[in-house]
Amino acid sequence: MRIPDTTEAPALSPDASARWLRLVPGSLRERLASRPGLVAALTNAGWLGADKIVRLGLGLVVGVLIARALGPAQFGLLSFALAVVTVFGAVGALGLESVTVRELVRDPTNRPHVLGTVFALKLVGSIIAALLVMLVAWLLRPDDPHVWRISAIVALGQLFLAFDAIDYVFQSRLQSRYSVMAKNAAFCLVAIVRVVLVVRHASLEAFAWAIALEYALAGVLLLATYGKVEGIASLRWHVRRDLAVRLLRSSWALVLSGLVIAIYLRIDQIMLAAMAGDAAVGVYSVAARLAEVWYFVPMALASSTLPALIQSRERDQAEFTRRTERLFRLMVLLSVAVAVVMTLFARPVVLFLYGREYAGSVVPLIVLAWAGLFVSLGVARESWMLAEGLMTHSFATTVWGAVVNVALNLVLIPRYGGLGAAVATLAAQIVAVWLATLLYRPTRAVFHMQLRAMSGGLLGRNR
Repeated sequence: MRIPDTTEAPALSPDASARWLRLVPGSLRERLASRPGLVAALTNAGWLGADKIVRLGLGLVVGVLIARALGPAQFGLLSFALAVVTVFGAVGALGLESVTVRELVRDPTNRPHVLGTVFALKLVGSIIAALLVMLVAWLLRPDDPHVWRISAIVALGQLFLAFDAIDYVFQSRLQSRYSVMAKNAAFCLVAIVRVVLVVRHASLEAFAWAIALEYALAGVLLLATYGKVEGIASLRWHVRRDLAVRLLRSSWALVLSGLVIAIYLRIDQIMLAAMAGDAAVGVYSVAARLAEVWYFVPMALASSTLPALIQSRERDQAEFTRRTERLFRLMVLLSVAVAVVMTLFARPVVLFLYGREYAGSVVPLIVLAWAGLFVSLGVARESWMLAEGLMTHSFATTVWGAVVNVALNLVLIPRYGGLGAAVATLAAQIVAVWLATLLYRPTRAVFHMQLRAMSGGLLGRNR
């Protein structure tokens, strides 16, 4: 999510902000109280962070139960369906999030037209994405109707993502707490449903319907929350063709970028299913989920340091470079520490959480844990790219990573299965985050900054 200009955001009500301000020391509390826009941004970020923590903790527990109940083959089939839906979900999203938030910040009075137009666009996009999911599932598994049904159920649930238009309104006003409460309520309720399904040894299709139910319930609760906060009259939305055209013209590049990123992140599971079978996907997806469980930490660090980076870029290029290098070194030290811990404890953690059926996840987990080093550097690099105005180059390097990922998967998966997919992911991260920056003159500086951070962090030097 991109936080809009806080100078245009409404100050939060005392109920939303004053409670945590009471915990802040006196002098700092007074300074914060005089800057309601900053308080709103910090409160908004806190709600989003709480959302990540709830989903991380509860999601991991429920995910472990489901993986154990289904076994590698069925869990792999479900993971395959989710991977396909994720890839084409970028098409359904239409890149409208940041574009819509910007539109609402610029002209809040146009909200009914923006809401109606974005809802209609996302609904049409989700229908197209669902059809693409079912087509790809049929093309990849023409003799397996079971796969078609599972993919179709999950994809149809995404039609309710059209209600995310409401979430964009809350984002534009730094009121994400309403979206978090609605979506987390849906998540927690469906988590209970999933546990019941595990206890009752339900079919795989039942778990697919639970995924669709979460999308539907989140959409309904968002709508109900918006109606309660803004009043029933606020639900009168209107669709404008000229606005739709303007939004799509602004977002088409983001659609392409989202699709490439989704392919980059999930193509390994799709290719693994096609070349090694569902059980291999189930084992590999366990490794991927455990390796990714801490990724919200570097994202939070990058988000919290971004404003200071941008300000330093405006003041002094040398200071900007020093701050960026410090961020890179912090990311290296943090990710190496996590990778070492995962390397040492991968086997006991996998066996304790998932059981011996998933013992094959251990080595891919170790490889993917070290890929986390480049994930962290990549998150920090995006802050540098944004401050320098080089997001087109960021997209270009991501394309290189996607190409490498697909090519190496084709070579390595037939021979090494899930381990080959993990190695391909690690190589793709190295290329996309680091090596590809050498190809473009404006980004070569970041290659050297990352190299210095890695050499200093890995060798224990600190500048």
